[in-house]
Amino acid sequence: MPSSSSSSSSSPSAEQQRRSRSATRSKSPARKAAASAAGGATTTTRSPSRSRSSTNNEQSSPVRRRTVPAASSAAATGTPTQNADTLAAPGAGSGAGSASGSESRGGRTPLVASKRTPASHSSAATSRGLKTTATTATTTTISAALRAVEHTAYEFGGPVGCLSIMVVSHVILYYVYYALHFNGGNMYAPTSLADVGHAASQLVQATTPTAATLAFYVAFVVVEGVFACVLPGLDLLGRPDDKGDRLVYRCNGLLSWYLTLVGIAIAFYKPAYEYLFQLEHSPLVWYYDNMGRMMSTAVLAGNGVALACYVYGRAANMTHRMTGSVIYDFFMGAILHPRIGLLDFKFFAEIRISWYLLFINTVSCVAKLASEDKPVPPSLYLLVLAHGLYANATAKGEHYVPPTWDMFYEKFGWMLSFWNFAGVPFLYCLQSVYLVTHDPEYSVATVVALAVILLAAYYIWDTAQSQKNHFRLEREGTVVKRWTFPNLPWRTLTNPKVIETASGSPLLVDGWWQFARKIHYSCDICFALIWGLSCGFGHFLPYFYVIFFTSMILHRYDRDMTRCALKYGKDWDRYLEAVPYAFIPGIF
Repeated sequence: MPSSSSSSSSSPSAEQQRRSRSATRSKSPARKAAASAAGGATTTTRSPSRSRSSTNNEQSSPVRRRTVPAASSAAATGTPTQNADTLAAPGAGSGAGSASGSESRGGRTPLVASKRTPASHSSAATSRGLKTTATTATTTTISAALRAVEHTAYEFGGPVGCLSIMVVSHVILYYVYYALHFNGGNMYAPTSLADVGHAASQLVQATTPTAATLAFYVAFVVVEGVFACVLPGLDLLGRPDDKGDRLVYRCNGLLSWYLTLVGIAIAFYKPAYEYLFQLEHSPLVWYYDNMGRMMSTAVLAGNGVALACYVYGRAANMTHRMTGSVIYDFFMGAILHPRIGLLDFKFFAEIRISWYLLFINTVSCVAKLASEDKPVPPSLYLLVLAHGLYANATAKGEHYVPPTWDMFYEKFGWMLSFWNFAGVPFLYCLQSVYLVTHDPEYSVATVVALAVILLAAYYIWDTAQSQKNHFRLEREGTVVKRWTFPNLPWRTLTNPKVIETASGSPLLVDGWWQFARKIHYSCDICFALIWGLSCGFGHFLPYFYVIFFTSMILHRYDRDMTRCALKYGKDWDRYLEAVPYAFIPGIF
């Protein structure tokens, strides 16, 4: 691993030692790890002008307003703009090789039409002849602390925790399916082994994949994959890999989503499927009747893709940040960018498969009731709106995804594969399936009230995400102007307030982000609660998801906070002062 700074001395000065002892005494375990890995190097890597600027900034207000140029000095230093939950990859700017699993990063991300951009063109600093500043070395020092912690500490409870999550995830899917389809929507509690055997027998009969479900699922994935590769769209570059090359991400999600909607409409509208396919019943009704088998097909796909990526990554020597534990590495992933040509499996699964299938699952519930001439609960239409908005949002914001943490740092392992191919579409639809047999008989006023809350939360969620991502891209000089729907007001910020940091990545403290550090997570939890409330209060099961999702969000929040404390050091304390609330302004 390269040295974090060429100016670092082998024997620290008294001032460095004092800073190191101060950092080690910090109450945060993450800060202690950062201090032990980075030592006092951060005090020697800044240029004098930078040090004076930082000192003056700290003595005055922790927040400053700055004009965001089209391409700022961050592009020259190779440090991307991030908010608290989207961090720089360990090794940013260091040029560390794949042995440590870190990724070097350049600056500006131009549009390209090739599969890769060579290292010689990957850095705006190199291409424009700009000199990198000492901030890069500071970032490298902090990144070294991140790497040190990540290679000495497991996440998710280590191998035992990961194995438990994999087992429990399968159990949850089949348990919820059984409760919905065989137990009247009630939580199921067997009282004997005979009950367990009977339930297992019912599940096997209802969820064993058939040739038809396998054909449908494969056809759906293949069609969406072809759309992802051949439909016109924006070809955007991600962060540089460990060689300085950049992968191309084709962002044509909106067109793919609209074509998928056309297909769903044809399958739903009786004159269309009768005329085009001479079918007596809607394909969506067949889909609903075979949802259990479709779920098992998706489970096979999620597990199979994860296994294939793990084996291929090991065989092709394309592994990143391996620990030596087969279980843990399979769970977290071995390969960083599994792809065939332009089709990046991670990008594809997170944006297309999970949310499109969720929407199809919900629409199939409406089709099932319509085919039996039964009234459709208004709250089921509310879920169609909710899931449609979410799928549309992933498509219209697709161009913001390539430079994010998930793309440039998270490996594609079982966790991402299983939940995107199977978990999200077949667990998150539980309220939709519940409403097929349970009408809460809400008044129109109640449904309208729930819809208003949903749309208000969506507005905050959508514009908050847009503010953060647009700020990042604007600072890097890579803003892409697109027409998308809905095009909401206050989606961008002019001359936003930020906290400058020693790492070179300013922290946004303006717009929605001045009120709470994770305000978008609060909206996600609100969505989950609305989905549960749409089912009434007859059973607990519809509220299982909001509890499950909230626990997952809190765990992700903890991961984010640990990484941010390591990355930003003292600047993180200033950020916490400026934005003291995590989820709900004034409360929590």
